[in-house]
Amino acid sequence: MAPRKNTAAVASGEADRSGYDRKRRDIAKAAAKVFYKKGYLSTNVDQIAAAAGLRKPSLYHYFNSKSDILFAIHEEFIDVLLEKQQARHDAARTVRESLTQDMADALSLLDSHHGHHRVFYENFDELPRNQRNTILAKNRDYYAAIEDKIERGIANGELRDLPPRMIALAMFGACNWAYQWYHPGGAMTTREIAEMFATIFFEGIGRSAP
Repeated sequence: MAPRKNTAAVASGEADRSGYDRKRRDIAKAAAKVFYKKGYLSTNVDQIAAAAGLRKPSLYHYFNSKSDILFAIHEEFIDVLLEKQQARHDAARTVRESLTQDMADALSLLDSHHGHHRVFYENFDELPRNQRNTILAKNRDYYAAIEDKIERGIANGELRDLPPRMIALAMFGACNWAYQWYHPGGAMTTREIAEMFATIFFEGIGRSAP
């Protein structure tokens, strides 16, 4: 007869793990804000611990090094994008609607993960090679799904027959650069910016001659 599980112990272990993971995310978020303001290379572990409200020995309970925190920031950023992308069912959407939502998802992280944005796009090269490879693989998965939608739009006549990779890079390059000028609570929401970008990309800015 198989031994019976101690359900209380299992629940306690799951709660401990959940609390541990949540604390790691909190530390990563605090670190991202410091990296955003001071720069990754100019920040030390003491400053991260202070920003997270911890003593340095306590911080090392959650992360082994500053580079591990950097990796956690990168991984959370791309994982959130992948989760948003995979959670949607786009069969009933036009390609324009689906890509607009992808842009809105990317831009929404300017509100929820503002510090992560700059770190993700400016400090990738500071990651150790094996961690860079992990992020690159996830980033490729993300862009592969974008390019698949673009190819579908070309096939069904929604989009012009242009290289899908170049379209994806142009569209999401605009979103990725927005952390340089976007301010939460500004004149436009991230959703409104996504809609504006969609108008520019799908309709262009030129006017036909009368």
